[in-house]
This record gives sequence, C-alpha cells and structure tokens, in this order.
Amino acid sequence: MDGKDRLLAVEDATRRHLAARPAVAAAFLAGSVVEGYGNPTSDIDVLVLADGEGDTVPAPEGGRPVFRFEDCTVEIVHAGDERLDIETRPLPEFRRIVSRLHALPVDQEGAYEVSAFTFQFLHQLRVGRPVVGHELIAELRAAVDWGRVGELLRIRRQSDYGGHAEDAAGAIRAEDAGTALLTSRLALGTAMDCLIAALGHTNPKEKWRYRKLADLGRHDVASRCLALECDPDPDPRALLRSARRRLVAAQELVAEAGRLGRQPVGG
Repeated sequence: MDGKDRLLAVEDATRRHLAARPAVAAAFLAGSVVEGYGNPTSDIDVLVLADGEGDTVPAPEGGRPVFRFEDCTVEIVHAGDERLDIETRPLPEFRRIVSRLHALPVDQEGAYEVSAFTFQFLHQLRVGRPVVGHELIAELRAAVDWGRVGELLRIRRQSDYGGHAEDAAGAIRAEDAGTALLTSRLALGTAMDCLIAALGHTNPKEKWRYRKLADLGRHDVASRCLALECDPDPDPRALLRSARRRLVAAQELVAEAGRLGRQPVGG
C-alpha cells in the first residue's frame, strides 16, 4: 500500500471510529507521512478536538487501551494492520493556546513560554489532513498568527544555537577534538533550524532539516551543511579545523535568519 492509499484507509478507519462520538468537533491526520517526509514504518497521527471541557473520551470498551495525560487523552485503536494512536484534546483548550500565543512578547522570554508540545501541535494543525470538521479546521488555522509562531520558533532555535556555539568554541580553544566535533555539529544543526523557522517552516522536528530545506528551495544550504557534517579525517587537528568551519557557517546562517526574522510579524 502506497502512502496515498494508506492515508485514505486511515481516514476511513478514523471516521468509522469517531462516528459514535458526538462530542467530536474536528479531526485530522498529521505526521511525517501526511507531510510527505515519512516512509512505510512512519506513524500516522490522528488528532481530535472535542467540544466541551474535561474528559472527552468515553470509557474503554473491550479492553481498548486509553491513556490520560495532562494535555490529552490517547486511545489505541487497531484497524486491520494499522495501529491508530488517537489523541483527543478539548477545543476550548486549543482556543486558549492561541489566545496566549498572541499575547506573548516576540522575544526570548516569549519563545520559552511556548512548550515543545505547543509548537508541534500547532504545526500539526497547520499541515494536517482534515477528516472531520473541515470548516472548523480552516477557521482554527486562520485564527493562528503563523508569522508569530515562526518567529518565536526562530528565537528559540537561536538561543539553542548560542549555547552549542559557546560550547564548541570552548572545546576548540581547549583542543578537545571529540567535544568540538559533537558540539559544532549541534551548533550547525540548530543554526539550520533557525534559518528554516525564519523562512516560515513551522515543523519543529530536527530530523527533517534537510527535507525542509529542500521544500524551501535552499538546496545550497543543504549541500553545504551536509558536506560540513562529514569528517573523513579522524586526526584531531583535522577535526578541530572542521569544527571551526562549522561554526563559521552556523554563524552565517543565524545572521541570515536574524535578518529575515526582523521582518514585521503578523497575518
């Protein structure tokens, strides 16, 4: 089954499962398969927004596992060969997330007020494949200031970069080649993430850096960074030289991201 057929099968299974739940306001599929990055072993996420507050999932029947967390309830449902992890959250809580997001200052303090979960959930909503409540999902997407989300994510990544770059610079000065290797790679990676966010991509998952750069048309950055990631010579002096080159490239990426990030936020 190819990715398209798999998504259609999961859509059908999700509609059947949710049909008996009148509190469902909207549901959508998300994850790497939906976004075009996944492979046959990648999961498909099912996210549900339910009317009302509190417990929005009925008690499990027939041994169906249901796990309750602070921010969501997760049901595990099997549909043929597909395992569906259905995450349900109250719709009012989502509206509160958006309200808090728009009240935050667009600076480092504000960026760290947004949890990793919130960044991920907002992106899932942005790119998700609607299954139930298409009009509501369109309304919710329109309510989010995606420019603000991207800028807060950029600021968060730039702060991460600063810590890694400082560690790498210290390791280079100390001629600690192994630490310089690892920390300079982290600095370069977070610098890439910083630029990706500045260019408007809100997927916070680090593992898709190169795919996101390709989506954004920045093959030049992807090729350069991929070459910089590789260290064919294990000699400590060679490792230190390559770490320095990574830091120079990372600084350039962060500077470009900063120029882009200073554009007006809104809309």
